[in-house]
Amino acid sequence: MAAQQHRAIGAILISMPGERQVEIETHTCVHCGGFFETKGPGVDPAKTSGWCGQCFAPICIGCAKEGRCTPFEEKILRVEARARLLEALGL
Repeated sequence: MAAQQHRAIGAILISMPGERQVEIETHTCVHCGGFFETKGPGVDPAKTSGWCGQCFAPICIGCAKEGRCTPFEEKILRVEARARLLEALGL
């Protein structure tokens, strides 16, 4: 399977009066749902992001340090399943 190229999904635009506008590209972490900076002035991608070899997608540095693959959608499904179980048990 060929690796997908992941484009930035967002941007932070910084504009100060009398200065040029600065754009910083962002991605959303597939593990926690948070966003992180990937390209721009002063951004070191090695310190802000990682790569999940199971999801084949970019992840934030915090999730990269965690070292396990737990996609955000899977976390949501677990929470929903737990809620259904508790409801069925009358709790």
